[in-house]
Amino acid sequence: MRNSIVNGGEYKGNLVGDYIDLFDKVRRTINSCNTAGQTKEQLFEQLNLAGF
Repeated sequence: MRNSIVNGGEYKGNLVGDYIDLFDKVRRTINSCNTAGQTKEQLFEQLNLAGF
């Protein structure tokens, strides 16, 4: 999904809605990275548990 949206490939989904959803996921991930005391390993573990 991200690749099609960002690189302008053929995309059959709801482009605007999916873009907003993707934007929100990226924003939440960046905010999570800024959490004090969280290591990179802890971040990846948290993302893997969430299914990313």
